[in-house]
Amino acid sequence: MKKKSRWYFGMAAFLLLIGVGQSQGRVWVGGTSSDWFDGSNWNPAGIPQTGDDVTIPSATSAPLLTSSTPSLASLTVSTGTLTCSNWTTVINATVITIQNTGKITLPVAFASNVMSNRIHIVCSNLTVDVGGTIDANEMGYGVGYGPGVGTGSDRVGGGGYGGRGGYASFGNETAPGPSGGITYGSESAPTDPGSGGPASYGGNYANPGKGGGAILIEATDGVVTVNGTISANGGDSKEAHASGGSGGAIYITCRDFQGSSSGLLSAKGGNRGGGDSNCGGAGGGGRIAVIYQTCNLPSVRLSAACGTTYFAAGDETFSAEIGTVYLSTAAILTPMIKDITGRVIIPGLTSWSPASLTLSNSAIVFGSSLQLNVGGDLMVTGATSQLRLGPGSGLNCAGNLLPAGGKIFIESNSTVSCNSGMINGGSLVVAKSDLRCGADFTVTNGGIFYAYSTTNDATALPYGSHIVITGNLYVAGSSWIYSYSEPINGGSPVFQAQNITVDANAGFNAVGRGYGVAQGSGTPPPNGGDNATGGSHAGKGGKGSNGYTPGSTYGSSNAPVTAGSGSGNCYAGIYYTGKGGGVIRLEVPGRLTLAGTLDASGAPAIDGHGAGGAGGSIFVIAGSFNSTVGSVLNAKGGGNAGGNGGGGGGGRIAIWVGASRDSVTRYVTTGFGSRPEIFDKFLGSTSVTNGLGYYNGPPNGAEPGTVQLLWSPGQGTVFSVR
Repeated sequence: MKKKSRWYFGMAAFLLLIGVGQSQGRVWVGGTSSDWFDGSNWNPAGIPQTGDDVTIPSATSAPLLTSSTPSLASLTVSTGTLTCSNWTTVINATVITIQNTGKITLPVAFASNVMSNRIHIVCSNLTVDVGGTIDANEMGYGVGYGPGVGTGSDRVGGGGYGGRGGYASFGNETAPGPSGGITYGSESAPTDPGSGGPASYGGNYANPGKGGGAILIEATDGVVTVNGTISANGGDSKEAHASGGSGGAIYITCRDFQGSSSGLLSAKGGNRGGGDSNCGGAGGGGRIAVIYQTCNLPSVRLSAACGTTYFAAGDETFSAEIGTVYLSTAAILTPMIKDITGRVIIPGLTSWSPASLTLSNSAIVFGSSLQLNVGGDLMVTGATSQLRLGPGSGLNCAGNLLPAGGKIFIESNSTVSCNSGMINGGSLVVAKSDLRCGADFTVTNGGIFYAYSTTNDATALPYGSHIVITGNLYVAGSSWIYSYSEPINGGSPVFQAQNITVDANAGFNAVGRGYGVAQGSGTPPPNGGDNATGGSHAGKGGKGSNGYTPGSTYGSSNAPVTAGSGSGNCYAGIYYTGKGGGVIRLEVPGRLTLAGTLDASGAPAIDGHGAGGAGGSIFVIAGSFNSTVGSVLNAKGGGNAGGNGGGGGGGRIAIWVGASRDSVTRYVTTGFGSRPEIFDKFLGSTSVTNGLGYYNGPPNGAEPGTVQLLWSPGQGTVFSVR
C-alpha cells in the first residue's frame, strides 16, 4: 500500500515538472551566437517551446529566426531586435508586444528574383507600442531585381509595385528618359515585396534604392493595435542618375484594428537622386491592405506615397505613382482627413457626400466613376496634399473649390462643378474634362491651373475641353494657367469667362504643350533622325544640317485653333527635341485686361542634334481689350541648342475685339460677319518669330508666323491684315 502511494506521489511530481518545463518564461541572452535555435542563447537554457513566454531584450548578439517558432504563449520584443530570415518563417504566438525601442526586422534585400525573406506573424493580439517598429525598409528585391524594376542603364527609371515607378529625366519636364517599373500584385491581399531600381551608370549597383520588403500579419480573430511604426519603404537613390526603389507590402487581417495618431503604416517609394535635373526616377508607392471588422481609422496614419520626383507638375504623366491602400470599410472617409496617402480602394464605394471636406497632409486618390458631392467648401492644404478623382468621376462642390497649397486633380472624362473657386498657392488639374464655375474664379499666390485637353469636337471652332466661368477669372501675379493640347490629335482647351484679368508676371502658358515630337500636320516627314528639322505651323520649320524636308504649313490666320507641330525625331529620340506650342483660347464677352503674358511658343531642342517645335496659337475673342506696357503675346518657334538641328516655324496670333463668338464663327464658316479692322491700341509686344537653327533665313531657315489684331465695329466686308 505504501509503495502505491509513493508511486502516485512520484508521478504527480513528475507531471508537475513536465508542466513547468512546457510553459515557462525564457529571455534571450545571446551568449553564444545569434541562432534562435541554440538553447545556450536563452535563460533558462533551452529552445523556446509551445506555450512559453519569450522576451527579447537588447543583447550583444541579436536573435536570428531562420524557421518558424512553435505556438508561443507570448512574445515581447522589449529593447532588442528580432531578425526573421527565409520566406517561410512564421512567428507564432498568442500575444505579441513590441515595446519602445523593440524591433522586428529582416536581414538583407534579395540578391535575385527569388523572394528570400519576409516578416510573417500569426497571433491573436499584436501591439506595437510608441517607439516600437516592424521594419522591412529596403528589404525587398535588390537593385536590378523584381517584376517592377525600372528601365535604362545611365539615368534610370524608378522601381514600381503598387504605383508605377517614375521616369528618368533629361532636364526637360516634357521629355522624359527611360520609364519606371510596372505595377503588379494584389490590391486586397498584397504579399509581394517591392522592386529595386536598375543598375545605373553602366552597371553601378551601389547607388539605386532597393525595394521595400513584405510584412504579413494574421490576427484573424484578435486585435492589432498600432501606436508605433510598421514600415516597408523603398530605398532612396544615392546618386543623381540612379533611381528609388518601390515601396513594399503591409497586409494585416484582424477582427479589430486600433491605434493612435502616433501609429504609422508606411510603404513609401524611394526618392530620386538629388542635385541634378538630369536624374533617375523615383520609386512608386507600395501596397497596404487592412482587413478588419471594426476599426478606429483614421487615427492611425497610412502612407503608400511615391518618392520625390522631377516630374511633379501637371498631370504627372512621367512621375512615380502613389501606391494602394485597401480598407474593408469607408471609416477613413470623414469631413476632416489627415495623414493618409494612397490610392484608396474600398469595396462597393461609388459615391460620397460629405457636408464639407478638408484634406491636410494627405494625398487621396480614388479610382474611376466616383461621384463626390460636397455640400460646402472643399479645401486641400499642405504642399504634399492631393485629392484625385479617377476617370469618369464627378465632383459637385456646392461651396468653394479651394486648393490652398495642395492639389485637386480631376482625370479624364469627368465633370467638375463648383459655386466659386480659388487656387491659393496650390494647383488644380482638369485633365481631359470640363469645369463649370457658377461665380468667380481666382488663381493667386503662386497658384497654378493645369487644363489638359481631350480630342477636338466637331464644332466650327473646335475645342477639346471646356472651362466655363460664369463670373470673372482673375490670374494674380506669380500665378499661371497652363493650357495643354492633346499631343496626337491636337485638341485644345477653351476658356470662357465674363471678364478676364491677368496681372504682370502671370498669365497663360502653352509653351511646348502642343503636338508631340513627330506629331501634327507640320511635322517633318520620317527621316534618318539625326540633326532634325523643326516643326511647321504658320511658318515652315527650318532644316538641320542633314537637310531633311520640313512639314507643310497649316491653320487659319484669323481664327487659329491649331496647335504647333513637333519637330522631327533626332538620333536620341524624343528626349532631346522640341514639342510644338499649344493653344491659348479665350472667349470673353466683357473685358480682357492684360498686364501679363500669353505664350504659346514651341519648345526648344535641348541637344545640338534636335530641333525646335513650331509655335502654337493664341486666339482671343473679347468685347473689349485693355493692355499695358510690358504685356506679351508670343507664339514663337522653338530654337536649336546651338548645334546642327533646325528651328521651329512661327505660330499664329489672332485677337478679335468688339466681336462675339457667333460673329467670328460666321466669318470662319461663311466669310460673312463683323467687319474686322486693325486694332491699334495694343500697348504690349507680340512675337511669332521663327526659332533659330543650323540655317537662318531663306530658303532653308525656319519662317515666322502670323499676327492678326482685329477690331469689329460693325457689319460689312471682311478684310484682314498680316
